[in-house]
Amino acid sequence: MVEVVVLGDKNQPLEAMLGAFAEGVAEGGAEISVSALDRAMRREEASRIVSRVRAAAGVVLAAECDGPRATEHLEALRDAARAMTSEQDLIGLFGHSVGSSLVALPIGDERAREAVHVLNSQLYDMGALIVSPGFGARAVNPWYDNRPGGVDKAGVVAATNAKALHRHGRRLAWVIRLIERERDGLLALQL
Repeated sequence: MVEVVVLGDKNQPLEAMLGAFAEGVAEGGAEISVSALDRAMRREEASRIVSRVRAAAGVVLAAECDGPRATEHLEALRDAARAMTSEQDLIGLFGHSVGSSLVALPIGDERAREAVHVLNSQLYDMGALIVSPGFGARAVNPWYDNRPGGVDKAGVVAATNAKALHRHGRRLAWVIRLIERERDGLLALQL
């Protein structure tokens, strides 16, 4: 299962991105679930999202906003996680998951870079194994490449970007299957 956590509002470009990404995840053999999270959410609701993320093999943070606003929404996730576990156990909280992020801001927009950086840093800090989009060309940012989440200036997900999102979803599902296969093999060896 891949749990997509939408931070803030879902606008049309983000919906289109999630659709293309979800098709790739499904083609890759994984299921997808989408939750919405924002700073104003009650802690109980945010705790349920944290529980679903902890149970999922993959987590994707998705946003239509810039880094500072994404950080505000992430506070709800962190607050709920802190309420469920000790501060030290937050390290590795998502340690069994693979993770990635999607941002519905225009390609080349500096705010998109910052937002991807904020989201991937949060996943990294909580122990998720980051799955990059896997481009052959040099990334816009070293490992915070925002091109698969890019929309054009009119907010439309172009066909090329939809294909990249599809491929990225399939890649995330592939990594999940590899890890699950390894885990299942190790479990079979335990006496």
